[in-house]
Amino acid sequence: MKRRMKMPKTVTRNNTMKRFMKIASAALAALCLVSCGGGMKVDEEELRTALGELIEKSAELNEIYFGEGLPMTEDAAVLESFYSSFDSDVKSINYHPVDPECGYTNETELREATLEVFTEN
Repeated sequence: MKRRMKMPKTVTRNNTMKRFMKIASAALAALCLVSCGGGMKVDEEELRTALGELIEKSAELNEIYFGEGLPMTEDAAVLESFYSSFDSDVKSINYHPVDPECGYTNETELREATLEVFTEN
């Protein structure tokens, strides 16, 4: 007759503790999943429209900051008025008037457009 060896109580307690931790973890995970599901509902079409507008504006601003920059005016009268406002020779001026058709007439408008696109509001 073979004699069975009894397992020490610590092993049984460890198994019970492991089981308890698995159940507690699963319950916590289920609670997290259920609680996160009730967030703000967003209409997919509204989201596409808003993202589309932001992407277009960001592409325009990226072109201004990292690409060609703001378009310069070709109007001779505006150019003459702009250059004559400086007390210097026209050839030494490194600033050029921006075309008003681009939508930005001063730094404030450009800054506001940048903040509108690249901040969380």
